[in-house]
Amino acid sequence: MNTVFLTARVFHIVCAALWFGAIVLLSMFLMPVLQQVGPESGKIMSGMERRGLVIFMSSVAGITILTGFYLYWHLTGGFDHSMMGTTEARVFGTGGILGLTALIIGASVVGQRAKKVTALGAKLASMPEKDRPAATAEIQRLRKKMVTWGHLVMGLMAITIMLMSLGHYL
Repeated sequence: MNTVFLTARVFHIVCAALWFGAIVLLSMFLMPVLQQVGPESGKIMSGMERRGLVIFMSSVAGITILTGFYLYWHLTGGFDHSMMGTTEARVFGTGGILGLTALIIGASVVGQRAKKVTALGAKLASMPEKDRPAATAEIQRLRKKMVTWGHLVMGLMAITIMLMSLGHYL
């Protein structure tokens, strides 16, 4: 085994674990608590954004996907079609597609709604009193969608991890 391969594998596994762990924490615990807190939760979301949550999630997801492409390339001998037809390569390939799908949904659906929630939450304190109920309702609506889509991402990631765990043994 060469050093580049082993380094890529370590980064892939560690970043995937961080990515999945963060998704579970956000979807199962933080988002439901923010729903209960109500309008004050905007401060929490803003604080998380300032602490680099978006950069963290983007980085670990991106590194996971990039190292996964490299590992798949390595497994298939440079994307050799005859090697890609093996059961092992198909299992890893399916896991990779699901992981990439999780990234796309997480970034485009969940991430975009999170940006809207953060922006609305930041404006909430300075809004006229008459506009606050509508803004609060919109925040709650967006958060519910974030939780729903976050659960989908979490499910995709869980299946991906199962496939990646079993790939060499099928």
